[in-house]
Amino acid sequence: MTGQIVPRSKQGKAMSGVIHEDFPARLRVAIKGKFTQQSLASEIGYSVSGVKKWFSGHTDPSWSAVVLIARTCGVSLDWLAGRELNEASKPEIDVETLSAVIREVALNASERQEVLSPQETAKWVSQLYRVSMRMK
Repeated sequence: MTGQIVPRSKQGKAMSGVIHEDFPARLRVAIKGKFTQQSLASEIGYSVSGVKKWFSGHTDPSWSAVVLIARTCGVSLDWLAGRELNEASKPEIDVETLSAVIREVALNASERQEVLSPQETAKWVSQLYRVSMRMK
């Protein structure tokens, strides 16, 4: 039943909830090369025994713990919780429009003899790209 949400009770029995059945496997991937079970527990402020139960699939962490784990391990919350983004749900980028917007932002800044920071450039490109896409 990969891809489905299969919550478990403290006894490992299915119950209504939101943690994905692959959570223990994803947790192992998330900490690989970064943490041990013990160091993860220390880093996020949970007991080692509690964290070990998450790894074994015996119990599920709270959502606040899942958020802490995702942030600490540098993985997305969606991925850690079992959500898979399929190709249809990913926004399609119009490369031609994006390229034109990037050129326009650079030309405009050059004409005004202005040096934009990477953050300012990204902000302008993002805003103009959205407007350009709405006009199509």
